[in-house]
Amino acid sequence: NGVVANDHINLRIKKGEIVGIIGPNGAGKTTLIKQLTGELIPTEGKIYIMDIDINKNPSAIKPFIGVCPQEGNLIHYLTVREHIYYFGRLKGLSPYEAQENTDKILDLLDLKTHQKKRISELSGGLRRRVFVGITLINEPPIIFLDEPTTGLDPISRNDFWETIEKIRKEKPETTIIITTHYLEELDRVSDRLIFMNKGKIVLEGNSMEVRSHILDYNIKITFPITFKEIITKELLKEGINFRLNETFNKIDLLLSKKDFPTAMKLIIEHTSDIIVSSPTLDEVFLGVIKNDQKDSK
Repeated sequence: NGVVANDHINLRIKKGEIVGIIGPNGAGKTTLIKQLTGELIPTEGKIYIMDIDINKNPSAIKPFIGVCPQEGNLIHYLTVREHIYYFGRLKGLSPYEAQENTDKILDLLDLKTHQKKRISELSGGLRRRVFVGITLINEPPIIFLDEPTTGLDPISRNDFWETIEKIRKEKPETTIIITTHYLEELDRVSDRLIFMNKGKIVLEGNSMEVRSHILDYNIKITFPITFKEIITKELLKEGINFRLNETFNKIDLLLSKKDFPTAMKLIIEHTSDIIVSSPTLDEVFLGVIKNDQKDSK
């Protein structure tokens, strides 16, 4: 008699795949992560990770997963090295294994020059790297990153995604599952994107597949805002279905492939200052959510 947080989700994730899960607040992303990590048991359905039935034995998957939570507290008086080593021991590594893996993690995450600093001395970006180090210390084949760059400045966010790209390069068999609101950043690292809304998967595929799914608006033409009225009038006269977004002194015109030739012919009669591109993931995301809300009414 409660809220249906995840509604009959059917999902397969391959070994070595980086999967990004996207959705508005309340879409069910965090609930899904909690079920995949054994923190919550679903009221019905099955979840298998590496052939382990999580419903029956959630603790059995703990050695195979690493979880980087959205929020968490580090121990401020420990150094970076001490922190990663300490969590290695907590995860069952011997003193030798924890020491050896800590050295590898410090190299992988470019933390060696910071290893003697206490957590209280670190920037937000470096603290997130320490969280990732803790996640990786026992070399799990599956990593969960829940909103990993929330609260970070643009430079720290970029550093974080460079770290993920480095992990992909050096540990290609590691499966990474990420939830985030920064869609363009997710596009940079993900093999597959999963859009969630109201507990359901409403769209999934690689970057090109999800962009082409919005059939009504799968091409974007950008032109100077001074031509907005005259071009809009002519597009309406031709019966072209479109959407307009204003950005500074430019207009983004979103329309379908079938209407593209006619629209271009009209626009170049007025201006040659034109950029043609694909819609951004944010624009695709808004389109998917609006369509889903329309269908559910």
